[in-house]
Amino acid sequence: MSEFDGFFFTPGDNDNQIDLSFFRIKSREMGQPIESTEMGDMFHVAFFRKGETGHPEFDDEFEAIFADPEVYVKNLIGANVYGTFLRKTEHSGTYWKEYLDDAKKKCNIIKLKFLEESIADSKK
Repeated sequence: MSEFDGFFFTPGDNDNQIDLSFFRIKSREMGQPIESTEMGDMFHVAFFRKGETGHPEFDDEFEAIFADPEVYVKNLIGANVYGTFLRKTEHSGTYWKEYLDDAKKKCNIIKLKFLEESIADSKK
């Protein structure tokens, strides 16, 4: 995983599967990993889940050291969560904040569009 900056994890095709999509951030220099230990690297983590309407909702965000983040995520099978892991580096904080702000805004826009459609349908 060290050749990647992070990964997205999403529900798989069945209840016993989680799909991982690894990425490298090419648009900016992320710098060296920080707050790493012999045990593993520090990661920014965000969780999302399906809301009551079936649309994505932001759930939680934290930082933690993981010996193997893939194993951690695979243990989330069945928890109905999905999200993002990003290795914490010298310059990841700004990128992470921008990513989270954007993701939260998109979740809210989707929710508002659904509510607007529901109101329009109820007036018919």
